[in-house]
Amino acid sequence: MSPVLSSIRSALPNVCDCRPRRFRGGLLVVLWTLTWGILRVQAAGTLANLDRDNGLPTAQLGAPITSFQGLEKTEDVGRWLTFKRPADTLRYGKYAVTGITYNFFKDRLYSINLDVQGKGNVKGIIKLLEQNYGKDHTLDVLPFSKVNATMDVREWAATRVYCVMKNGSDEQGGVLTLLDKPTWDLIQVPKREKLEASKQLLGGSFINGDLDRKAPPTPAPAPPAPAPVPQSLAPGSLRLAPPPQ
Repeated sequence: MSPVLSSIRSALPNVCDCRPRRFRGGLLVVLWTLTWGILRVQAAGTLANLDRDNGLPTAQLGAPITSFQGLEKTEDVGRWLTFKRPADTLRYGKYAVTGITYNFFKDRLYSINLDVQGKGNVKGIIKLLEQNYGKDHTLDVLPFSKVNATMDVREWAATRVYCVMKNGSDEQGGVLTLLDKPTWDLIQVPKREKLEASKQLLGGSFINGDLDRKAPPTPAPAPPAPAPVPQSLAPGSLRLAPPPQ
């Protein structure tokens, strides 16, 4: 029995006994209807839930780095900073994960990466994502050319949050990534029409996978090589070339 339903059912005798007996049945019907509605809402996964969750309960996307405690830096690439928190509980829902890292851009949480190992955990997290955010997601199967295997990529795109689950098709391991979608749209995969807006946001351009504050100067084109001068028109000679024999 659902915990919600169980708690409501356990409270019914106290509630009903203090009212006329003829009202008890009506109250039970009302409470049952409300409970069924709550359970249906909980069971229906939608992308709105992805925006509502906005990352993890202990790590909200877009939060300033100053709101986090116990961070340990693991990588520093330009304006991208990656941290872990040794005190983290390594779980997503009831499923185990082997590590959680946090990427910050301009001192705000941009993405969360959860490493997953074990078929039970991978399948469980996929099922949980579909329960919470719906089954209306993309699914691409990409080749791993070096190891002769394939990778499943599932994507949920809400308004504020972008969720990507990548795992080997054998479901033995994977990575769950939660990203701040407006930032992703602007700087991770900018389209042509958004390129100028991206440069204004970043104050730079894309170089070597990072974002440089100043675009490198465009080199001046090399001057064209001088065309060869026919011998018959060499300086000091006005003779035309003799006609071919």
